[in-house]
Amino acid sequence: MRDVVIVPTIGRAEYLSLCLEHIRKADPGKEIWVSQDRRLNWSDPGETAQVAKQFGARLIKREPHQFIGNAFNFLESYREAFEQSDVRFVYLVEDDVMVGGDFFRWHEAVQKRGDYLCSVGWHCIRNPEAKVSDDALVYIESARDFSSIGVCWKREHLSLIVEHAKTAYYADLNGYMRQNFPQSPIPPDRWTEQAGLVMRVLLSTPGTKVAWACRPRCAHVGISGYHRQMGHRFRGTLEERVEKLRDALSERSKIAALTRDEFDDINLLLPEVAWKPEDLYVLQRFEDKRA
Repeated sequence: MRDVVIVPTIGRAEYLSLCLEHIRKADPGKEIWVSQDRRLNWSDPGETAQVAKQFGARLIKREPHQFIGNAFNFLESYREAFEQSDVRFVYLVEDDVMVGGDFFRWHEAVQKRGDYLCSVGWHCIRNPEAKVSDDALVYIESARDFSSIGVCWKREHLSLIVEHAKTAYYADLNGYMRQNFPQSPIPPDRWTEQAGLVMRVLLSTPGTKVAWACRPRCAHVGISGYHRQMGHRFRGTLEERVEKLRDALSERSKIAALTRDEFDDINLLLPEVAWKPEDLYVLQRFEDKRA
C-alpha cells in the first residue's frame, strides 16, 4: 500500500517550494502529487513544474477553466486518488501549509484509534468551544467541524466526497448546495468551495466525525493568494522569493508584520516534542451537528 500527498497550487511557487521541502523532510518516502490549478488567462512561467521536479513530485496540470474557487482542482485530485485502489491514506496539504516533523506520524496514529471521516493536523479555530492545549497527546473529536488544513483521509472515506466531483457543482456552487443539501444549517451561499462541501457532508452523514490536533502538526502561512488579493507578495527570482518567505517564517513578528487583515489563521510551526502513539487520548468531543 502507498500514501498520496495532494498539494494543490496556483501561482505561488515560493510557497510550494517550502511546502514540498517540509513534506520531504517529514517523510521522504511519501508520493507527492502537485495539482496545478490553471484558470483562463493565467500566466505560468514554468516555476511550478520546476519546483515539482526539484522535489520529485508528480505534476498534474489542470485544463484551463473559468470555475470559481478551488473546488474543481481539489475534488478532481481527490477523485483521482480515490480511484487508486492500492492507496492507503490520501493527504491534502495546500501549498501554503508547512507540515511539522511528526505530521504524518500523528495522522497515522490517530487514524488507528478511530474510524474518522478524516483527521486534521491543524487546531480547531472555527469552534469557540474547542479547548486550547499545547499537550501533544490530546486531540478533539468533532461531528460538526472541518478545515482543509493538513488533512488525512482513509482512501475509502473519500467516496462521500468524490460523488460530488462533477461539473454541476463546479459551475454553480450556490445552486448545487441549495439542491443537494437543502436541510443544511449552512446557508447555500456560504462556504461553497471544497471545505464547505466537506462540512455539509459531515453534518448530513450520521456517525461521521473528524479528529483534530490540539497541538498543531502543521502551520498555515498564506499571506497572499486568490482569497487575499491584497496580501503581501514577495518579489524577485524564485530563489530570492523562497529565501524571503523562509526568513518571514523564522519569527512570528516577521510574518505578523506582513499580515494586516482580520483573519486569525496565520501561524508558525511549533517545536516538535516527544510523544508515543499509544498515549494519545481524546480531550473533548462534539457530538451534535450544529454548524
